[in-house]
Amino acid sequence: MNDNNLKIIQVSDLHFLKDGETMYGANPVNRFRAFINDVNKNQRNADLVVITGDIAHNGIKESYQLFKEELKRLDLPSVIMIGNHDNREVVKAELSSVTKIDDDGFIQSSIEIKNHKLIFCDTVWDNENINNIHEGYYCLKRFNWLEKEILSFKSNSSIIFMHHNPMNVFMKSMDNYSFNDKDQEIIAKFLDKYSSKIKYLFFGHGHRPLSGKWKNVPYASLRGLLHARELDFDSDVENFKMEEPSYGIIFVNENNLTFHIHDFMNKGKIYEGDENYLGFPNID
Repeated sequence: MNDNNLKIIQVSDLHFLKDGETMYGANPVNRFRAFINDVNKNQRNADLVVITGDIAHNGIKESYQLFKEELKRLDLPSVIMIGNHDNREVVKAELSSVTKIDDDGFIQSSIEIKNHKLIFCDTVWDNENINNIHEGYYCLKRFNWLEKEILSFKSNSSIIFMHHNPMNVFMKSMDNYSFNDKDQEIIAKFLDKYSSKIKYLFFGHGHRPLSGKWKNVPYASLRGLLHARELDFDSDVENFKMEEPSYGIIFVNENNLTFHIHDFMNKGKIYEGDENYLGFPNID
């Protein structure tokens, strides 16, 4: 890989439980171990691993302690973000050595690397007087912080990571838990104003691979390591199923950004070229 190319691994929605517990029949710890094994083996030249939230499913300290121990096996630097299933204060207490806190107490930060600025946003609620803790929230303090981060970088090459999708994505069950209406309006105006300085937006939360463009900012998301959202655009109910766990591989340089999604636990046979493609039994 060209040394000028930036390579980022994105993974999301780990949903750690207590040791030995499973969700939909899958063990979150085993999935994370498999992810680390694959990245350590096959993505050793990556610059960074970004974990875009929902580290734990129930926000309890036992889950974060377990995650922290497993994270030690990762050979690459990482950025830890929080999601709606996480507990900000417990994360601060249990993961203080692997997270960064801004001046207002939010778990958000930024780094400059290879002519790009990566901005990691905390989109989790901070006010008990709300209707839906699973929606995304971004208060004035956080918008002010984000604006300073974007304006302080001279290049128009900022890449933003967050947990929640700030826009609706034409899927009712997912849109019910995007940014709340008020903050969605504010960030829409924000992106309108600064779209020329933002190269891309990545998020997790929805458990679906998708991509699009909103307010002239391209965006993408991915499935995550555990359960996947059923592809049903009209239901208000969140229905989940087990699909291939995946992580994202982002390549960036001055002129290009490419996002690959890797179903890393798929152990299907690899056929070299197009040889021997005839005569197989029907698998349909």
